[in-house]
Amino acid sequence: MSQDILRLVYSAIDEVNAQSAGEALIAKTPDARLLGGERGLDSLTFVNLVVAIEEQIQNELGKSVVLVDEDS
Repeated sequence: MSQDILRLVYSAIDEVNAQSAGEALIAKTPDARLLGGERGLDSLTFVNLVVAIEEQIQNELGKSVVLVDEDS
């Protein structure tokens, strides 16, 4: 199961990286830094990644997941 989740996350990363032409790409590694520091993502890229992960879960597993809502 964890390999399936990792595959979905990596697929979402591929999707976001494809949209980020010329910007820093998200590394496809379990310890990739997403927030904070010099290597963290900007807020828009982070939101795009979260949405892409939610969509991957919906499309591949048929499960509706909300990782972040308006209050977050």
